[in-house]
Amino acid sequence: MAISGGLAAPAIAAGFTALAPTLHALVPVIGASGFAAIATAAGHTAGSVAVAASFGAAGAGLTGSKMAKRIGNVKEFEFKALGQNHNQGRLAVCIMVSGFAFNEDDFLKPWEGWKTNLERYILQWETKHIIALSTAIQDFLASRFAMELMREGAMQTVLSGIISAFAWPATLVAAADFIDSTWSVAIDRSDKVGIMLAEVLLNGLQGSRPVTLIGFSLGARVVFKCLQELALSGNNEGIVERAVLIGAPISVNDELWGPARKMVAGRLVNVYSTKDWILGVTFRASLLTQGLAGIQAVQVPGVENVDVSELVVGHSSYLGLMQQILEQLELNTYYPVFSPSTPRSSTPRSK
Repeated sequence: MAISGGLAAPAIAAGFTALAPTLHALVPVIGASGFAAIATAAGHTAGSVAVAASFGAAGAGLTGSKMAKRIGNVKEFEFKALGQNHNQGRLAVCIMVSGFAFNEDDFLKPWEGWKTNLERYILQWETKHIIALSTAIQDFLASRFAMELMREGAMQTVLSGIISAFAWPATLVAAADFIDSTWSVAIDRSDKVGIMLAEVLLNGLQGSRPVTLIGFSLGARVVFKCLQELALSGNNEGIVERAVLIGAPISVNDELWGPARKMVAGRLVNVYSTKDWILGVTFRASLLTQGLAGIQAVQVPGVENVDVSELVVGHSSYLGLMQQILEQLELNTYYPVFSPSTPRSSTPRSK
């Protein structure tokens, strides 16, 4: 029931009600009336909270957490509750991580409209650097470099993946330099924040409840780094139920994705747009890589690819389309647990 991500306590209540006579026969000391009382208690809000508390969903939890140690130069790492599903006995948690924002509200707004039964939190991290990067990209788009790129069709060169970064046109190299310094700092911080997120999960601040991780832009890189760190830290399968990476600045190298895939019990989703050329410019300039998850499918068994090119025409488009994309993914629908021996198809799909 927990893995379905719903409000499980009422379902538990229904189960106790239906099975009360049978359970009485098996455990006569409690009696059928006793099991019926348990069902009644579990069926209301207080009972739901009590059931959830047995899974560790009590106390300050994520919002009350203070990192015992900071990693590198990370100055900001804070969970904020989102929505009305808190203290209501939810047996599944969702942590949403933005990585592209023009102001502090952009860490919250993309996720607000999504309807789900999950207990939701946003992770706000390194706001100063994320806004600085997003602003630099915005300034770039208004610059003469961008105009020349559009005129020359150089963005298609980036998205095609045919030539290496060393062979880029001079205009494209200049454009990359325009953004590269702020991008490099943000990349460094995202990797460190991902390690810190893994530490939070390993410390069990979410309780013994399955976790859904959703990351957008550099937030997707935070989620991916978290999964990698969980893999490096030992046998941590089962902590993360699902992970969704949206517009992810991550290499498609299968050696990186294999360990991350093993850390996710259910769906690992790569949401990409072949039209997100600004992500191609910034990422490939800093890391000189060819394959990029945010603009293409990841050909690794068990990774589900979703092409949103019809919706997303640029990286900032995700900010206003997040609710529509999440609804398209049908995350409120149950999917079987992933098994490496019978991987889910990694064929791209779109609606």
